[in-house]
Amino acid sequence: MLVSFQRLCLSDDGSSDGQGLWPTNGHVYKGKNMKDSVVTYKPIGIIRSEHVEAERTPIQPAYARGCKGQAEIFREFEDGLCDLEGFSHIYLIYHFNKSGPAKLKVKPSRQDTERGIFSTRAPLRPNAVGLSIVELLRREKNILFLDDVDILDGTPLLDIKPYYYTSWRDRVRPLRTRLAGGRVKKEWMAKR
Repeated sequence: MLVSFQRLCLSDDGSSDGQGLWPTNGHVYKGKNMKDSVVTYKPIGIIRSEHVEAERTPIQPAYARGCKGQAEIFREFEDGLCDLEGFSHIYLIYHFNKSGPAKLKVKPSRQDTERGIFSTRAPLRPNAVGLSIVELLRREKNILFLDDVDILDGTPLLDIKPYYYTSWRDRVRPLRTRLAGGRVKKEWMAKR
């Protein structure tokens, strides 16, 4: 399985390589600039979880406490897992392979207002890429045992990154993040 997204391929002078083909709505376009080009990713594994229906899958890891799962890493990438056990949590970057066509405006669950797709975690994105922070329970060879999994069973895994708190420079104030995510008026936040 190959997963294709818009590609950003730059030459030394910053221009596009113009070699892309971009599949959109069943059509393939040859590109002469970055806007019309493609990037292709090969999954490094597959995510296994108890979630088999999109409608019943938690909308984010905070609502997936106790939802166990596994990331089955393909054998050719197993060496890349070395030292990952030293982290309690990891980022999983994956392809929303069952999300349906992209929409630029969506109505998030538990809200009655349409929002721009980039201000939500909805899966109907122009580039169907998902990101979740999950707890890494243990590793057995090429299998990662996980908790707090909010991902559909059978989802292609594109990448893994360790999650760690580095310092004051690497964080956003929790109250500010929560308020902004709750769409509190900017004027009110500016006073805080």
